[in-house]
Amino acid sequence: MKLFKKDLLLIYSLSGIGMLGGVLFRPILPIFARNIGATGFQVGLLTSGFMMARAFTSAGCGKIIDHGYETHRLIRIGMGITAIFSLLLYFNHGYTGLLLIRIGQGICSGLIWPSAQILVSNYSQVEVRTQAFSVYQITGRIGMILSRGLLILLLLVGTNIGLEEMARYRLTFLAAAVILTGGFFETWPIRAKTKMKVPRPAGFRIDLIFVLGFIIGSLLSLQSITILFFKEGFLLPPVEIVKILFIIDLALLGTTYLLSYLADRFGIDLVMILLLIPGIIAGLFLPLINRLIPFIILWFFIRMMIDGFIPIARSYATARGEIGANIGFLNMAMNLGAVLGPVMGGLIYDNLGGNLRISSYSILAILIIPYLFLKILRRR
Repeated sequence: MKLFKKDLLLIYSLSGIGMLGGVLFRPILPIFARNIGATGFQVGLLTSGFMMARAFTSAGCGKIIDHGYETHRLIRIGMGITAIFSLLLYFNHGYTGLLLIRIGQGICSGLIWPSAQILVSNYSQVEVRTQAFSVYQITGRIGMILSRGLLILLLLVGTNIGLEEMARYRLTFLAAAVILTGGFFETWPIRAKTKMKVPRPAGFRIDLIFVLGFIIGSLLSLQSITILFFKEGFLLPPVEIVKILFIIDLALLGTTYLLSYLADRFGIDLVMILLLIPGIIAGLFLPLINRLIPFIILWFFIRMMIDGFIPIARSYATARGEIGANIGFLNMAMNLGAVLGPVMGGLIYDNLGGNLRISSYSILAILIIPYLFLKILRRR
C-alpha cells in the first residue's frame, strides 16, 4: 500500500519510539519542577526554553537539508544526545539544571523531527501525503499513549515498593533514557534509505499557515499549565491526570486520521475551516467551566484542533517551494508559538484566580478568528 511502504514504515516506527521515550516524563515534569521550588512562570519557562531551542534548530535543520546534508545523520545525532540528557534528568536536583537540560533536549528535537518529516514527504506520493503525515503523527501518538500507560505503571510500582514521590519521578527519567537509547539504535537502518529526491527549489515565502502555526503552537504548549490546573484546580492526583491524558490521546487517533483523509479528499482549506471553528468555541468557553467532565470535553475539542492541524499543515508546507525550508519554518513558527504559550499561560496562572487561570486559551482562540475570517472570504 502507498501509505505503508517499507521506507515509510521505518520512519513511522521511529516516530513511535521517539515519542514513547521523549514524552514519558512530560506529564509529571511540571509537578517535579514545582516540588523543587519552581513558580508557575518557571514551570512554563521549561516548555518555552525547550521550544525556543527547537524552533531555531528546526529552521536551520531544514535549510541545510535543502543544501544536501543527509537527514539520517541529523536524526541519529539528535536521538543519541537526547537519550543522554534524559539520563542527566535522573541525577538533577535543581531548577537551573532542569532548565538547561530541557533546552538541550529542544536542540535535539529540532534535529530529529523536521528531518523525519522531510523523509515522510520524500517517500510518500502526493495523493496520500496528508494521510502519510497523519499516520506518522498517529504512530507518534500511539507512542505517547503507551507512554501514559507506562508512566501509570511506573508510578504505581514506585509507590508499591515504597519509593518517595520524587524518587518515583526520577524512575521515569531513567526509563525514558533507556527507551531513547533504543531509538538511537533504531536510526542505524535509515542509512541506506535517505538519499533525498529534492525537487528544484521554487523559492520560499511567508504564508498565513505559518502565522496560524505560531498560534497553534502556543495552544499546544499550554498542556503543562492545564496539568497544573487539573492538580490544583480540580485536586486530581497525578495518576488520575495521566488517565485523562491517556483517554484523550486515544480518541485523537481516530479524529486526526479522519481529518487528514478529508483534507486529501476535499481540500485542505475546507477541512481547516471545519477544524478551527469548534476549537475556537471551546477555547472561548473553557475558563467559564468549573465542572470536570465539561472541562475535559471542551479541552478535547481544543486538542482535536491542534492535532488535526499538524499533519494538514505539514502536507500544505511540503507542496510549496523548498521542502526543507518550509518544513523547518513551519516547525520554527509552531515552536516559537510554544515559547509564547507557557510564558503567557504561566503569568496568567500565577496572577488570576479560579478558572480564569487558564484564560490564555481564550486569548489564543480569539487570535485565530482573523485567519478563519480571511479563509472564508477567500473561498467565497
